Amino acid sequence: MYNALAYNYDDNYLYAVVTNALQSAVPKGALIKIGADGGYERVGTDTFVDAGNAGRDINMGAYNADRDELWMMSAQGVTIFRIDASTGTLIDSFPLDHVHDGLAEGSDWAFSGGELFSLGRDGIYRLDLDDLDNPTTATTTRWDVPTGAGSSQTGDQAGAAWTYYWGDDLGFSYNGSGDVIRIRVSGADQANPTFTVVAAKGGAPSGQNDGAASPGVVDLEIAKTGELINDDTQVRYILTVSNVGSVDAPGWSLSDTVPDGLENVVVSGDGSPVVSGRDLDASGGVLAVGDTRTVTVVADIGDADSLDNVAVVQLENSAIAEPNLANNEAAVSLAVPADPDDPAAPDTGVERTPMWPAYGALAAGLLLVAGVGGRRLIGRRDS
Repeated sequence: MYNALAYNYDDNYLYAVVTNALQSAVPKGALIKIGADGGYERVGTDTFVDAGNAGRDINMGAYNADRDELWMMSAQGVTIFRIDASTGTLIDSFPLDHVHDGLAEGSDWAFSGGELFSLGRDGIYRLDLDDLDNPTTATTTRWDVPTGAGSSQTGDQAGAAWTYYWGDDLGFSYNGSGDVIRIRVSGADQANPTFTVVAAKGGAPSGQNDGAASPGVVDLEIAKTGELINDDTQVRYILTVSNVGSVDAPGWSLSDTVPDGLENVVVSGDGSPVVSGRDLDASGGVLAVGDTRTVTVVADIGDADSLDNVAVVQLENSAIAEPNLANNEAAVSLAVPADPDDPAAPDTGVERTPMWPAYGALAAGLLLVAGVGGRRLIGRRDS
């Protein structure tokens, strides 16, 4: 068996610490990673055992995506382990200033805003370190359980904790009641964070629960088209942002630099687009899977020497980076139309459509065509 589940966003494996030896080569305290098919393999050769009691299970686990580190501890222990997730080796271990009470302080934890939080019967707790890069001891700070996050069971505590992929919200599941709570944390690293329950629902009770969350795949895509309009005197670009991933995008931003020489640039569409000089910016909030947002740019061609253009979209308000950036940029290339009034203008293959036919004078004389007696006479009269 294993516990202290944590999800590694970078390699998409679950990590855990063995509580009962799985085989001789995978003893109690070994770190393993677990694939989607349920198979596992040991990571590194280190074992992780609480200094206060080697028999205690390591059952609190969380992954710090910013540092590619696992943080593990026993819910009844004093030893905090900081582990290199890629190698399974111990970075350092250091003591909590008291024996952690899994019932009062919760028996699993998760990161929000770079800080570790747990939820117990007596409150929500944050692990506070004297120096994150070289910690020597740790304390905890307590706040009241936020309104709406209390369990219906006396003395219940959250044995499962995870981070929602947007990075600020924490998820907890109580052992006794099975209630699942989503808590938004504002100012996680401040002296007095704000905790707000944004969702709560019933779940299956279990004394052996644990929690971790896969962020899914956030994948924004941008497409861009361009065309000449209004008798080739203007250009129109249409920029379309789409969420082609498997989870909702928490926010998006679009940037573009319109070609030099364009005049009277007008933008419209989603994300409150604005242009400052040549810089176009637009941004928006949640973009659900399959949804799109569109921005239109119209400008006079003016003295532009090039109509080639590139637009970029990126993810906003997320602790998780996009794994696929190949579709975050879109380019369009258009030929500048020739000026019909400029005889020296190069032949670009694109001509502006004249507003009316051009007529030339007959300098040498007037051509007369007439039909006489069923015959056609063609004569010339000199001027």
